[in-house]
Amino acid sequence: MGIYIGSRTPPEIAVSILAEVTAAKNGVSLPTLLQVEDAKAAREVAASSGTACRV
Repeated sequence: MGIYIGSRTPPEIAVSILAEVTAAKNGVSLPTLLQVEDAKAAREVAASSGTACRV
């Protein structure tokens, strides 16, 4: 849950979650790479292939 913004602290995670809730409330669909699960998966693929991930 949340938008992937590289959150590490509880306040940053809260901002990420609230951003996703606000987008859903306003009917905004998020690109796949902004969703946490997909962004993390893309980052892992990039790390294993040795390329930089631009998320």
